[in-house]
Amino acid sequence: MTSRIKPPGRGASDEQIVQFLRSYDPEELVKAGILEIDQDHSDLEEALIQYLSEPNNARLILRLPPTAKRILEELARRKAVDASTLARIWVLDRMRKEILGTSS
Repeated sequence: MTSRIKPPGRGASDEQIVQFLRSYDPEELVKAGILEIDQDHSDLEEALIQYLSEPNNARLILRLPPTAKRILEELARRKAVDASTLARIWVLDRMRKEILGTSS
């Protein structure tokens, strides 16, 4: 007998959602119908092509624990870039991999 997975409610905090997602294997959540895999990436592929020709002028506020920020800054320093540039490189690289379906 399998137990029913109950996702956090609408008013759940970010912390509660993160805790929930860490508590289960993503495959279990897909089988339970809580998560779904989106196979159609055509709209994202178009956006990927578009972003390559755009300037970096849209802002995103990202909150990190202080230790994570220090680690990011140190890794960026070792690569001779600033922390924002390194974070942008990582985010764009991961987006490209997600859109194109390639693994890391």
